[in-house]
Amino acid sequence: MIFFYSRLYCQKVYFLAICNRKKHQERDGRPLTPEAVTFSVIVPVFNVEPYLSACLESALPALTAADEVILSLGESSDGSTAIAEHYVRRHANIRLLRQDGRGLSNARNCAVREARGTYLVYIDSDDLVDTALFTRALRRIREDTAPRDLYVFDFYHDNRRTGQLEPWFQIGEGCDFQGVEHIGKMLRQHKCFWNVWRYIYRRDFLTRSGITFLENRMSEDVDYTASVLLARPDTAFYHDPYYLYAVGRGTSLMDRPTLRRLEDTVFVLERSIRRLREAALPYSDCVTAQFQFEYVLNMAQIYEIPAADRAAGRQLFADARNVLAGGSDRYICLLRLLLRLIGLPATAYLLHTAKSIRHRLQVKKGKTT
Repeated sequence: MIFFYSRLYCQKVYFLAICNRKKHQERDGRPLTPEAVTFSVIVPVFNVEPYLSACLESALPALTAADEVILSLGESSDGSTAIAEHYVRRHANIRLLRQDGRGLSNARNCAVREARGTYLVYIDSDDLVDTALFTRALRRIREDTAPRDLYVFDFYHDNRRTGQLEPWFQIGEGCDFQGVEHIGKMLRQHKCFWNVWRYIYRRDFLTRSGITFLENRMSEDVDYTASVLLARPDTAFYHDPYYLYAVGRGTSLMDRPTLRRLEDTVFVLERSIRRLREAALPYSDCVTAQFQFEYVLNMAQIYEIPAADRAAGRQLFADARNVLAGGSDRYICLLRLLLRLIGLPATAYLLHTAKSIRHRLQVKKGKTT
């Protein structure tokens, strides 16, 4: 009798464990079948009349009826809102959301709060996706037998000046790998890695980790990506460069350096570097080195912002020696030496000159291709 009840008790415990595991999976959004995986594609909309239709037409064929597109509307002064409303009338899986504040971060945060998908995809409304590669990327995630918190992809620069697609590959074809601790493999080149549209995020991972976009600051992608990495996501790195990031239009206000933009960028980079150092994760050093490198590049903007703001611009880098301390990256070591030998103003001017020469060479190359 004792054996019978003991066995019954064990079976009950096992059954409850299975039920709890299933509930945990469902609560976490962990899909039980590929069909259960859905995507929320978040597209902020603000004064993008010339680009919005092409953006949506490139993404929609990759989605199923169970997926959704959330158009997060700002107060546009052009025809963007009318275009968005037109697509809502034509497609049952497109929703319109009016953001409750201002700016890109607020638009995304509002959309995330309303999203229903298992995974979140960010697409900027003046960019495109390669429909076939986007379809492939989503299918790989749907069919993943070990669903991840985060998927990382290569991408292209869509150079609107030259009409060329320029590979921005850090993973590489045939070089897929798993585990966020291996992010150093992706960061072997000094290229930006924090653009949120190159990642696909498990929604419940972001919710559990309390990750949101920093509002009322520019360079929000840097802060967001630092927060994601600090949460130690289960990560897969795939080549599939579906995202086409528009560059070279030369008409965007976002391309013009200002003191406000420089101030926000320095603030976000210093904050991200500090948080990574404090966390002391296995990959903190390699990620910190990338942020330090971006910090250095921004020194050049001291001589690109209006002349009246340059003294204030130099003050933003008053803590440069501490920000660039530590690590063995050879570029950062060289910059530390320059700062010690010739000081901040001269170092910033050298960086500005090198950046200008590189830009002229790139423009000349573009005109001859």
